[in-house]
Amino acid sequence: MDNNQSQIPFPQIFYLKVIFDTAIPEIQREIDMAEVFDKHMVPFSDITVKNSSKGAFISYSIKVELVSHDQMQNMYADLKKISGVKVAM
Repeated sequence: MDNNQSQIPFPQIFYLKVIFDTAIPEIQREIDMAEVFDKHMVPFSDITVKNSSKGAFISYSIKVELVSHDQMQNMYADLKKISGVKVAM
């Protein structure tokens, strides 16, 4: 276990943010994110959506529950692979 892993206690509930290009249809964004959460067995809820001031991007804040550092890293890696994702943090 490296220092980053030991600093975060698990299980952990927090809000993650995923920012998309608005060119990706809403239904596709939501399906793609749900598939990643399902693949990694990450319970999610409390989704809020906000458009950027110029309308080029849309951000999702999503409450998730993670049980391990590996699960978190793998989830983030797959979120970043989704078409249209600019940032996942």
